[in-house]
Amino acid sequence: MTDSSTLTLTSLTKTYGSHKAVDGVDLFVGNGEFLSLLGPSGCGKTSLLRLIAGFIQPDHGRIHCGGDDITELPPYSRNLGVVFQNYALFPHMTAAENVGYGLKIRRVPRASAQERITRALDRVGLQNAGGRYPSQLSGGMQQRVALARALVIEPKILLLDEPLSALDKHLREDMQVELRLLQQRIGVTTIFVTHDQEEAMTLSNRVAVMQGGRVQQIGTPNEVYLQPSNKFVATFLGTTNLMQSKVLSSAGSEVTVMIDGWAAQVSDTGAVNPGDEVQIAVRPENLLITREGNGIAGTISDIIFQGHRLIVLFTSHEGKELRSFTSPSPLGFSKGDAVVARFASDHASVLSA
Repeated sequence: MTDSSTLTLTSLTKTYGSHKAVDGVDLFVGNGEFLSLLGPSGCGKTSLLRLIAGFIQPDHGRIHCGGDDITELPPYSRNLGVVFQNYALFPHMTAAENVGYGLKIRRVPRASAQERITRALDRVGLQNAGGRYPSQLSGGMQQRVALARALVIEPKILLLDEPLSALDKHLREDMQVELRLLQQRIGVTTIFVTHDQEEAMTLSNRVAVMQGGRVQQIGTPNEVYLQPSNKFVATFLGTTNLMQSKVLSSAGSEVTVMIDGWAAQVSDTGAVNPGDEVQIAVRPENLLITREGNGIAGTISDIIFQGHRLIVLFTSHEGKELRSFTSPSPLGFSKGDAVVARFASDHASVLSA
């Protein structure tokens, strides 16, 4: 794999009337990387993918694939593979004919094309389904055909626009694993659009969380989940406990904050000063409920069994409601028990209030 499989976006902007769908995005995607663009509807993730694909033109900024500026190239000249949300298969063509359509347009010799079609279908586990029409295929099989069609042209970069969203939950989870393994096996640089947080974390080397046309944070799944950069990332990427607090002292990366009467130690690399109002974000699996010790005093308001975990609902003496996730083994607590909630300093993120 060469540097031609990298992608660089510089100050990319797209405006519709007064609405900035994409607002000055700078982004680099490395060779063989799997990057997810994650965000709610209207955040700009699909517009950004369409700009990369060449379906729409930016108002400002540049797009480089490797060392080549492709900003003004038409889609068919960019050598990018695209899988759409609805798969966009031709109903009158067999699976093999759908896969080979891009090769036919490129006038690839028949023998070579047939070899590549066979290899692409084999890669996605459809080696015996080439003669079937889309109406004869399940949703998961249609998704594989669309993926094979994108891969058969040997693209520099693979673009996926929520390709699993139409599948039911169990099939979608199976396809996530299959897609991850396939991408790792062939090593194609991949950009994946999704609104599903678990899907993004399952598939990706890095996740770019988007809102308001901008990348709010980019990092590994572990980084964006455990070290959110702002309130939006903390609340959008899974469940989190947000606690209003005041900074008591700050020495380097060690910060002491007051939360409902508890002087808690947290780690922070930002610039906070004594007296600042901040929010502390703690994931429920990192909130520990104990009988005694230092922490936020309160009571258990409910315990919910979800099979793979227990959700412990906690209410502090000052009325703050928090959640703790724990294993479904016997908890030793009951509804109404007086308890203490606490967390380790490296399991908390300091956010501007």
